[in-house]
Amino acid sequence: MDFPTPGPWFVFAEESAGNVLATGPDGQLHRFSAAGDQDPTFASPGLVGSILPLPGGKWLLDGTRRILADGRDDPTWLPPDLESPANLTELVATPDGGFLAVGDFHRFDGAATSHLAKLTAAGRPFPGFVPDPRLGRISAIAVAPDNAVTLALTAAVTLADGRSSKLVRLRPGGALDETLFPPLPTPPGTTLQSPGSIPVAMACQADGGILILRQEYGGEVNRWTVARRLPDLTSDPSFNAIADFG
Repeated sequence: MDFPTPGPWFVFAEESAGNVLATGPDGQLHRFSAAGDQDPTFASPGLVGSILPLPGGKWLLDGTRRILADGRDDPTWLPPDLESPANLTELVATPDGGFLAVGDFHRFDGAATSHLAKLTAAGRPFPGFVPDPRLGRISAIAVAPDNAVTLALTAAVTLADGRSSKLVRLRPGGALDETLFPPLPTPPGTTLQSPGSIPVAMACQADGGILILRQEYGGEVNRWTVARRLPDLTSDPSFNAIADFG
């Protein structure tokens, strides 16, 4: 498994008790209490690119390692069998107790998949989840309370009737929900030459709406914008302004 080398950014995660794991400038993990005190007994297991807190004080690292509260590998964890090399870019917990792994891989546990796999809490393939084979590279992901998955893709998916979109919704089993298939246009008001738009992060709100953070680029100008989609993935008319972080 080949993971991105940590750079000048950091990743962190907080568990329900308030304890935090965070990477330092060297990519090593550090553990802090809810009061902000660093745990001197915690031993970093090495370079880490993503962290997910689990019940019982355990942590899932990069989708392939599960550690105990003191940093030791969990002996009960069975590492998932993703093809090697595989670049795992994001790891997201789902309400049903699973984990979605996003990255540049095409096989998981011997079965074909397309940049997306779902794991159980034990690291095995999640029963009944088969991602749509038309999916390409994924730039952002959001999971709703009902386990529906919204994806922003780097290349549009096209249906038999000719519709195409880079914003798609998956049913809980991984099939494409073809009743929700809106376009993902360049936001109104964009005046950049040869503009482009890359969704880089998404979040599902309590009402099922989706917030989308995008990088707009063109010419020599770049900016960040925030837009909102309703639960059916259509644009939210009440979201009056596109936040522009120029």
